[in-house]
Amino acid sequence: MPTLVSAAAAVARSRPQRLIDSRGLPTPALARLVRTYVESRLDELDDAHREFAFSVAAAHSVTAERAAELTGAADPEAALATLAAAGLLMDSPFDDPRTWRWPDAVRSCVLDISRREQPGRVDALLVELARAHRDAGRPAEASIYAVEAGDWETAVAIVEESWARMVDSSFDVLVKVLRQIPDQELGDHPSVQAGRALFTQMLDEHSILHASCPRIPTNSPSSGRHPAPRRPSTSRRCRP
Repeated sequence: MPTLVSAAAAVARSRPQRLIDSRGLPTPALARLVRTYVESRLDELDDAHREFAFSVAAAHSVTAERAAELTGAADPEAALATLAAAGLLMDSPFDDPRTWRWPDAVRSCVLDISRREQPGRVDALLVELARAHRDAGRPAEASIYAVEAGDWETAVAIVEESWARMVDSSFDVLVKVLRQIPDQELGDHPSVQAGRALFTQMLDEHSILHASCPRIPTNSPSSGRHPAPRRPSTSRRCRP
């Protein structure tokens, strides 16, 4: 059993109470457990692999080629395998190319620690990822990375230039991005302001708006389908 799965099972057994709230977000108790877990796993790494983890955490999922671009590592596949063995990444050997993925809660903790220990480093990498996905014609992924980097100018530009496409195929991502852009960043963008008012105020009770931030699609940029309407439920997590 992969180290990360084994660790998650141990946490679930030790905490019989609910670990996820009604919005699909970790409870404070689970968040503390995850942080303690991540910090202990990072402390077990040598300096080189710890630095590698801080940089590669910029990407939601990563291939050896992408890891090399982010870190400059000579043997990125071996380094990724080390992080998987340490219980930080999930390995997907059946993907082509082979892909490693961060659990969202683990990645969030690593990003926080990286920002604390190396201010500005990981945010610069997030900006680069936003640019790369935008240039490759993947606005949903690009907008998520731009928001994570706090690069509001790029986030707004992506929404403006890809408005129709995101409404059609990445509506959940569009709504989350619109909700996170600060008001002061929209003063010169009335169309984006109007769109946010429509999708986040008039539809504020729709279940899709209460789900956690969507994950980057890993197999294809988008499904090309409208999200199916559904009734609100106690579990409101977005589909990957």
